[in-house]
Amino acid sequence: MTGDFWSDLSDFFSELFVPGDDYFTGKFNEVLTSLSEKTNFDIELFKTLLKVDANGLEPVSYDFNGKTYVFTDFKFLNDNIDFIRSALSFILYFGLYYFNYRSFLYVIRGSTFVGGISHK
Repeated sequence: MTGDFWSDLSDFFSELFVPGDDYFTGKFNEVLTSLSEKTNFDIELFKTLLKVDANGLEPVSYDFNGKTYVFTDFKFLNDNIDFIRSALSFILYFGLYYFNYRSFLYVIRGSTFVGGISHK
């Protein structure tokens, strides 16, 4: 009898504090639907920007009055994605290294990398 009580108590607290599997998906879809209705704009256009597959980004197109307009096909980006990632990583790492070096010098010397005097 004690095993049933503890399992019932555990189930009670799980149902009380843990949302269902589709709770957040449903709430997010409600927000998207509400935003789409208030702005009178099709959210599906922005969802196409989020689609990334093994081949890269899909072309962004929009149908208007029976015609399909292609905004961009991302061909250049898809062909050079490895170089672009490497270049952006280098720039990011260099910026972080420079920032940390400046911060370290400021703590040690009390001045910036350029040589200015800190304000106290």
